[in-house]
Amino acid sequence: MSVDRGKIRLSLTAQVMILVLSTVITAQGVTILAVFLLPPSPPPIYSFVQVAAALKGESLASDQGRRLRRSVATNLPTELRRQTDPSLSRLAQVMGSPEERIRLVRRGPPPFFMLNLGPPLRFPGAGPGFGGPPGKLPLDFRPPGLEIFRPPGLEMLTLRGEFAAAWRRPDEKWAIVEPEPDLEWIRRAIVWVGGGLLIMGPIGFWFAQRISAPLRGFAASAETLGRDPQASPIAPSGPAEIGVAARAFNAMQTRLQRYVADRVSMIGAISHDLRTPLTRIRFKLEKVEPALRTAVLSDVRQMEHMIDGVIAFNQDHATPSVRQRLDLVSLVISTADEAATGGADVCATFAPPLVVDGDAVGLQRLFANLIDNAVKYGARVEVFFAERDGAAVVTIIDDGPGLPQRELERVFTPFYRTEAARQEQSTGVGLGLSIARAVARSHGGDVVLRSGARGLIAEVVLPRAVG
Repeated sequence: MSVDRGKIRLSLTAQVMILVLSTVITAQGVTILAVFLLPPSPPPIYSFVQVAAALKGESLASDQGRRLRRSVATNLPTELRRQTDPSLSRLAQVMGSPEERIRLVRRGPPPFFMLNLGPPLRFPGAGPGFGGPPGKLPLDFRPPGLEIFRPPGLEMLTLRGEFAAAWRRPDEKWAIVEPEPDLEWIRRAIVWVGGGLLIMGPIGFWFAQRISAPLRGFAASAETLGRDPQASPIAPSGPAEIGVAARAFNAMQTRLQRYVADRVSMIGAISHDLRTPLTRIRFKLEKVEPALRTAVLSDVRQMEHMIDGVIAFNQDHATPSVRQRLDLVSLVISTADEAATGGADVCATFAPPLVVDGDAVGLQRLFANLIDNAVKYGARVEVFFAERDGAAVVTIIDDGPGLPQRELERVFTPFYRTEAARQEQSTGVGLGLSIARAVARSHGGDVVLRSGARGLIAEVVLPRAVG
């Protein structure tokens, strides 16, 4: 946690922890409320008579529990293959079927109990004293300590809770009966949890947006600085870490601006001071024989052209440029029209507007240099516009001799001139392409060259205006 201008700023870690803890506490609260306000339905109650009737294909309805569900299978499910339930004999007695043809499985806590409100019932085969042979379990049998009420009839013997019962029919297939799922309680729980999500979802989203907004702002400011070195410093808002990063970023921006300004100023001063000795050389050449004077004056003029180019370049970069929204298509077509007015064969294809944030003077110089360079080495120049991955793309194609692959990147080096340019005694000093790339990169874009089917292709990529 940090203090900035009297305002306490929570760190990003603290904000994330608050979000996590609040989410956990809210989820636990919803769970507790669901337990108290939406208790599960009471266990269903089924009599052995109802279960037997369902197994034999009769009614599946129940007056004290959920409906029963019946299915038929050739093989028993795994849970019914091992039979250890002591109530199996009771179900077998009610169905009048041998125990080996019956299966009964209880699910969950002990769900079985029976009510007995009358005298002990006697069934054939129920054991001594109950009208049957010895060894059979009486219907009112109970473990010690279990309170039993005597039912008035057999239908009061009940199964409570979840179970599965199976009976092998005469056709040797198994009829399986079990209670239907408690869909009502599941539905109510889903509605409750869904309601909690609808309430907490927007709150959590707002909280997450609040945490991530400073990061997005920081990224946008960094992107703006990449497009405009003279952009305003980043405001240190948001979590403490963002404030620290913003201050470090602003300090880095200031140091870079000073570094560039110092270098530009130094180069400009050196270039300006070189004019004095060149002027003295011109005066001294008046006393030299004509042949030598002509050769030396040619070198002097070339040096002066180079110095003029450096000074012009420094003047363009020393003064902060004003960025504004521009229609790149209109700017490039205007530059192409100026070249065509001078007699060049330049054709620009019209396209929908491509809006960029840029320095009009710098961008005009960029495209003027590229078009002049194309006109110089080709008889015809074509200009095309496109949009790619959110960027404006301007392609300039000439029908000149092109460049070897090894020269495509080298020509961007300041004062570098190709062998063809030196042989033609061109008046250029080798700064045109360097200036074009410098301007493009100062806008967050770039200039690349590649060989085409006919001549050279110059491609300028500039980011489109945001918003």
